[in-house]
Amino acid sequence: MIRNAGPPSLDSASVAVDGRAMLAYLAIFGASLAGYAGLAGYVIVAAVIVLTSISYAEHGRTYTRARDLGLSDVADFVMLRSVLNAVIASGAAYAFGYILRLV
Repeated sequence: MIRNAGPPSLDSASVAVDGRAMLAYLAIFGASLAGYAGLAGYVIVAAVIVLTSISYAEHGRTYTRARDLGLSDVADFVMLRSVLNAVIASGAAYAFGYILRLV
C-alpha cells in the first residue's frame, strides 16, 4: 500500500541549515556588491566575520570536543583554515565586483 505523505515537513534543523546557507550567500553577495559600488575594503572583514561565525555555529561542538580529547592543534588548524577560506571567498567576491565595475 502506497501512502500519500503529503507535503514535506520542515523541521527546525533543516530550516536552520538553510538559513545559514542563505546568510553565507548574502555575505558573499554583499561583498561583491560592495566591490562593485567601490566601498572600502573593510567590507571584506565584515563578510569574513559572518562566514567564520557560520562555520563556528555549524561545527562549534566538534571543535570543543576535539580540544577536550587533546587535539587542540588539529582544532586550531581547522579553525584557521576556515578563517582563511572565508578571507579568500570574501576577497575574491569583492575583487570580482570591483573588476566588474571597471569593465
